[in-house]
Amino acid sequence: MPMLHGLKVKLTKGALKAMNFEKKIPQTVEGAGCVDKVGAVAKELKMSHPLVVTDEVLVKLGIIDPVFESLRREGLEYTLYDKVVPDPTTDHVLEGAKAYKNGSCDGIIAFGGGSSIDCAKVVGAYIVDPKPVGNYAGVGRVKKELPPLIAIPTTAGTGSETTFGAIIRDVKQEIKFSVIALEILPRVAILDPELLEKLPKGMTAATGMDALTHAVEAYTGLWRTNASAKWSERSIKRIFEYLPRCYEDGTDMEARSEILKAAFEAGVAISMAGIGYVHAIAHTVGGRFHTPHGVANAMIMPHVLDFYGEACYDQLSHLAVMIGIGNESEDKKALSKKFVAAIRKMHADMNMPVSVKGMKRHD
Repeated sequence: MPMLHGLKVKLTKGALKAMNFEKKIPQTVEGAGCVDKVGAVAKELKMSHPLVVTDEVLVKLGIIDPVFESLRREGLEYTLYDKVVPDPTTDHVLEGAKAYKNGSCDGIIAFGGGSSIDCAKVVGAYIVDPKPVGNYAGVGRVKKELPPLIAIPTTAGTGSETTFGAIIRDVKQEIKFSVIALEILPRVAILDPELLEKLPKGMTAATGMDALTHAVEAYTGLWRTNASAKWSERSIKRIFEYLPRCYEDGTDMEARSEILKAAFEAGVAISMAGIGYVHAIAHTVGGRFHTPHGVANAMIMPHVLDFYGEACYDQLSHLAVMIGIGNESEDKKALSKKFVAAIRKMHADMNMPVSVKGMKRHD
């Protein structure tokens, strides 16, 4: 069995490396106020009537208004689908696809957190290859190129703007499933820190810890490469430096911008090296108890890293030195424990939940 597992790891790592994801990373538009450029970007992608996928809160608060203004300024009509909720379901995908068809749309703009972006990705899959939404679950089940897709994140954590994965919830089965295919990768990601200025502290914490989980899992996983490790390291360093600042002062545009970059970098890292047991458990918890994904990751990650023990001492000790909480002369086990303790401290400092509401011991 160990030999079979080793072969499996080697083949998967080889396949991810052969994919050469660094050459497929979405183009980015960055900077305060850059959302004003979405109309011009849409035109460059040959859109004349995009579907805008978002949620009702962002519409009611007017946070999405700069998108509408930019599209109108460029002479583009658009259709709005604003029914996305956290952990979008198969029904949301079907409703979004119906709105796309009814509006005779020719592209998609996803505006919001990972839920809106994930929903938009699978809406695009349904448009080019309609079938029961659950049939996209797994790897490579989307075979056709999507309509052009622009992703505009309003949180900094999921990395969905730069990944070829999406998470959809099946309400009947009480599960979440992953859709993984290069075809659903956005063409362009617009990273505007001003969109995050009013993000509540709880959401800032949860999404930031989600990004940290991505970066750490990609870094400690067996599929990691030298290239993916560099993306993870950049992301982790930024998060430890800037997430506490974002949490304390949402108007700190430098910190907001750096965390947006960190989330993007972590997204690239998992696209190149995958995720691990933290996400496997978090998806199960989220599907059954509706625990927000970043919150579940933050609770679970320290326990999983403790469980890994010496298997990850090399990686975690290096990270401890990198973020400045130890030096190379120290014992690797001690350094690793310092790194996990730093995660727990940041979790506590941001007043994040430590238990799952509704979960019983037998669960």
